[in-house]
Amino acid sequence: MVSCCSSSAERIDVSSFDEFQIAKAMAELLESLENGGGKLSATSSWRSRSRLERKHHPQPGVPWKLGPEEVLFAALSARTVELARLRAGPGGDYRGALMAVELKIAVELGKLLEKTSDPIFEGLSKVAIEEAGLVCGVCHEEMEVGSHGRMMECKNTFRLHCIVKWLERKMTCPLCRYNMPIIID
Repeated sequence: MVSCCSSSAERIDVSSFDEFQIAKAMAELLESLENGGGKLSATSSWRSRSRLERKHHPQPGVPWKLGPEEVLFAALSARTVELARLRAGPGGDYRGALMAVELKIAVELGKLLEKTSDPIFEGLSKVAIEEAGLVCGVCHEEMEVGSHGRMMECKNTFRLHCIVKWLERKMTCPLCRYNMPIIID
């Protein structure tokens, strides 16, 4: 069982985590760090120490102490490797499996963090495209039924990448000229 402490000192068992659960734990860790709930120290990791620093460790034989956030990150990283080994199977393509697992985690993490990563998303709602014939007002191409788009406060719907590119240049709806109340740094 791989478990570790979070910043709130509770034990978290990551041994059964899938890619989504790893991404969710990473998002929570990032949120905790952003809100001052923890601190990652680049210098506390044994691996980040130089050979000279390790050789002259103040207490030889005693490892550097990791904080709870670093222990959680290490456990999540170990679970990522374990998932890749399981997916590759004996004699399988471990590197390819690791890349696939890491990519899925990155995609899931991106989905979880999208509303916090760019102020443009604050004025957009995620919507499922349920009717055929709906056309993106930016690229003028039909959106696929079952895909997801973004709806502005004015209720016009667009493909995500199209409306984000549009709003990076102009802060108005491309169809009705509704003025988006967003400030981009």
